[in-house]
Amino acid sequence: MKFRIKKFTSKISSLSIALVLVCTIAAGGTTAYMLAKTGSKTNTFIKGDANIEVSEPGDGNYTLDWNNRIAKEVYVTNDNKTTTNAIPVYVRVRLVPIVRDADGNGTGDSVQVEYPDLNTANWEQHGDYYYYKGVLQPGETTKALIKTAWIKDGIPSGKTVEIQVIADSIQTVGGVSKEAWGLLYGNGTWHS
Repeated sequence: MKFRIKKFTSKISSLSIALVLVCTIAAGGTTAYMLAKTGSKTNTFIKGDANIEVSEPGDGNYTLDWNNRIAKEVYVTNDNKTTTNAIPVYVRVRLVPIVRDADGNGTGDSVQVEYPDLNTANWEQHGDYYYYKGVLQPGETTKALIKTAWIKDGIPSGKTVEIQVIADSIQTVGGVSKEAWGLLYGNGTWHS
């Protein structure tokens, strides 16, 4: 009986070794065939560029009306004329009022500015920023963020008020807006 078990075990070992050899030869042959038949492919990667421009119709000099309002429209364009590899972007804007003295220096004085016709259909506010509700494709311009500004208590005597428009953009892929801005865009709105 011992002789038969030994003979049976010997046959299993021989079959196992033969099976491993057949698999090794098959894998090697397949690899050799693939290397001989598969050509090389070159992949070229190009870095996308984001270049936005703030535009405001007019020459930048505004005069208050009788109600301390000025006509001031603010748009942002994803420039594809000077940027060869323009990419789709998300845009946000911050409006910063600055009181300046006669020499043009910032005084540090505060002034309250409100935007009565803020475009909430296309922009939404989070903190100090207004986020455009949509992807701005290369060559496209946003809808106006504001059309007027109201300097609530007027301009302090002997001074001017400048409303700086600071715009940022970020690529639309990879969820990078969450890391950079703390918000993600989805389903037509910005959320944390």
